[in-house]
Amino acid sequence: MDRNTNNSINTYLTRFQIHQDWIGEGRNIQVNFQIGNYTHLTYEYNHDAVVNSCEPYLQENASVSWNNRRTYMNRRNIPGWAKDYVQIIES
Repeated sequence: MDRNTNNSINTYLTRFQIHQDWIGEGRNIQVNFQIGNYTHLTYEYNHDAVVNSCEPYLQENASVSWNNRRTYMNRRNIPGWAKDYVQIIES
């Protein structure tokens, strides 16, 4: 994790993840999956943009993870409901 010039936090993960404790921190997340069909791609997303746009989905469809564990993660790919907010930056 490091800070870039506009004071946002760059976070590097091997899974797609959003976490309630990260809301408002200005995290930009880069993902390089280690398993699955997408290991050759690098993805990037603004954590807060994903949460703000997808929270209704999380509340209704991922409630066990989001409400009880305060996080949602996927080790193999970007979930379909978040794809509009994630970009591929390398292939």
